[in-house]
Amino acid sequence: MTNTKKQVLLIVLAVLFVLLPACSEDSRSGGDAGADTDTDVDSDTETDTDTDTDADTDTDVDTDTDSDTDSDTDTDTDTDTDTDTDTDTDTDTDTDTDADCSEVSEYCCNEDCPCASLTAKCVYPQGIGTDGVCKEPPASAGQCWSSGDCDFGELCHGFNVCPCDYDCYVADSPGTCISVGGTCCDPETCGEGYECMELGADDTCHAIPDFAECWDDADCTGGTCEGEMICNCMVDCMSSPGICDI
Repeated sequence: MTNTKKQVLLIVLAVLFVLLPACSEDSRSGGDAGADTDTDVDSDTETDTDTDTDADTDTDVDTDTDSDTDSDTDTDTDTDTDTDTDTDTDTDTDTDTDADCSEVSEYCCNEDCPCASLTAKCVYPQGIGTDGVCKEPPASAGQCWSSGDCDFGELCHGFNVCPCDYDCYVADSPGTCISVGGTCCDPETCGEGYECMELGADDTCHAIPDFAECWDDADCTGGTCEGEMICNCMVDCMSSPGICDI
């Protein structure tokens, strides 16, 4: 081979050497342009379908077996043995059996056998503890069968009542209501029908009661004076007589 041919061959090889990389690059890029059918098989076949099988099968059904079986049955049954054995059986023999008033005279009376008349009162000319006598109210104002017929601060003076079941030869007669007294005195200053009652430094005039009314036991001939109230002349109160308990 001549030098000329060698030079031509070398030039051709050099050109091919330069063009060959470009062709390879074109063939690759050409392949992309022609046959690029986007056969990307990665079709996003993401099979992650979120098969979350956690269906919230919360089986916690609150099986709270704590049924509050409070075994504290409170056995405190109040065994108070205090049975109140009060043996006080009220042996009061006063059984309130109605008194046999058939034995009391029709015009007599006592606490158990009152007067048959609703307007009459039981007067005790012999004192309490004995049968009294039924008396209708006096006909005139200021008259009395006992001090109970008089106003407060007065005493019945001069009455005469025959005792129950007595045979009396003098008819009953009412007395007169007079002041019980109450003025300060010495033995000479009280009027007729009054006595100077010794009450310490303040002696006081008091009306003399008829039996069975009284100021003290000395008026009762052996009995006791019950229910009296005595005031001296320096005290703001009114005396009232009692009645003898024979």
